[in-house]
Amino acid sequence: MTEWRDELAGGRIVVALDDAALAEWTLRLATKLASALRAELSGLFVEDVDLLRLAGLPIAKESGFAMPAPRRVAPADVERALRLQAQQVRRLLEEAAVRVRIQWSFQVARGRVWDAALARAGERDLVLLARRSLGQTAGAASGEEAPRAVLALFDGEAAAYRALGAAAHLAHATRCGLGVLIPAENSQAFQHLREKADRWLEERGWKAEGCQRIPAALATTLARATRERRSAALVAPGNALAGEGTLREWLRAIPCPMLVVP
Repeated sequence: MTEWRDELAGGRIVVALDDAALAEWTLRLATKLASALRAELSGLFVEDVDLLRLAGLPIAKESGFAMPAPRRVAPADVERALRLQAQQVRRLLEEAAVRVRIQWSFQVARGRVWDAALARAGERDLVLLARRSLGQTAGAASGEEAPRAVLALFDGEAAAYRALGAAAHLAHATRCGLGVLIPAENSQAFQHLREKADRWLEERGWKAEGCQRIPAALATTLARATRERRSAALVAPGNALAGEGTLREWLRAIPCPMLVVP
C-alpha cells in the first residue's frame, strides 16, 4: 500500500462542489482518499454561471408553497444564496479535514463545475466531480442498499494505471470491492488489457473482484455499469475524456461521483 501511495504522491484531492446538499457525501469520499494518500484536500465551490445568467433574465421567476404568486428572481438574491452555500461547504470541508487531520484548502470560482475544477488541477492532482442532482448519499439513502464497488476505467494507457491505484485506495478506504471496466472491441483485446491490469494489481498486493468488458467508454455504457454494480465512485483516466462535451455527458448520466485522474 505504501508503494501505491508513493506512485500517487505529490498531488491534491480536488473536490469540486456546486451545492451544499451534495457536499456531505462527496466530501466523505474525498476525505477518505486524501487520508489514505496523505494528500491535501482542496475544496472548490463553483458558482453556477448558467444559474446567474438565468437570474439576470426578465422572465426568471421563482415560486413556492409559501408564496401567493411567483416572484421575480433578483440576481443579488442568487449571489447571496451562493455565498451562503459556499460558507456551508467550507465549514463541511474544514470539519471533515480536521476530523482526520489532513491539510485542506478552499476556493470559490465562477463558471461550470467541470471547467473550473479541471482548470485548477495540476498534473498530479486527482479531481472528484459529481452532478448536482446526485443527492447526499449517491444510492445509499435510508432503506437502500449501500454502494458495493469502486470501478476503474482501464484502457492500458499510462494514466489508467494511476486510475487503478486511486480506485484501489478508494475501495479499501470505503470498504468496497474493486471492479475494472475495460473498453475493448473484441475478446482478444479485452483479455490482453485484463492481463495487464491483473498483473499490475497483483504486483502491488491487490486483486480486482471482476473485470468487465464494455464496447466503448461512452456515458450510457458507463452509467449502466455503475448502476448495475451499485458503484460508490467511478475512477477514470483523463485521457479517456474526449472533451468537455463528453465529461458533461458523463456527469449527467453516471449515478455516482467520478474521480478524474490526469
